[in-house]
Amino acid sequence: MTDWALYDLSSKLPVFKYRSFTRKEESRFYGADFDYWILGKTKHVACRIQAKRIKKNENHYPALAYPNRNKKQNDLLLSSSQNDNLRPFYLFYSNMHSQPNCPQLNYNPGILIADAFNVQSKFLVNKAKVRDLNIIKECMPWECMFCCPLSGTSDNTEGIIKFLENYFPLLNGYDGLGIRGDLPGYVKDLIDPEKTEDFWDQEYRKVDLETKGVCVLDLREL
Repeated sequence: MTDWALYDLSSKLPVFKYRSFTRKEESRFYGADFDYWILGKTKHVACRIQAKRIKKNENHYPALAYPNRNKKQNDLLLSSSQNDNLRPFYLFYSNMHSQPNCPQLNYNPGILIADAFNVQSKFLVNKAKVRDLNIIKECMPWECMFCCPLSGTSDNTEGIIKFLENYFPLLNGYDGLGIRGDLPGYVKDLIDPEKTEDFWDQEYRKVDLETKGVCVLDLREL
């Protein structure tokens, strides 16, 4: 589902680029599904995303604590994000009509985001049941990152940073996590029109990242 959604977006939006990494079969567990870079004029927002489905009336603890109910995937998501200076998020696919944190939006089924630090502290510490509506209360619709009144500034990413600070404030000690002024080589080459897809695949096939792919939303010229 994630690969299809990202590929579909990349095929329709010229400013959105997506590539998946080739992995050896024995590399079965990842801390994330993809890295998500939003490029701005002066600052970039770098996120690491783990995608999950929300199912009505089910206990979601096993899925969040995958693969063996001991927070292994969540711990890897948080630790790898801190090591690589990216903001860790969960992306939830929901087919439920619900009311997330957005005060202006009655939300239809779609894609929600939640801060991974918050998910860990609220749901993965006591190994209690995690219900669908409890997850949704911690979420914002993904599109709110771009349509929120807080996002309306002269620099696209400055507004997105304000949105994140307002709805997903970081714990003490993590200030500025994921706010970048630099771009790694795999991001630069992904948005370089002179670099082919075959070149990128060959160059970064064995890149050492705990993620299955990378996507870039380039807002620098918007």
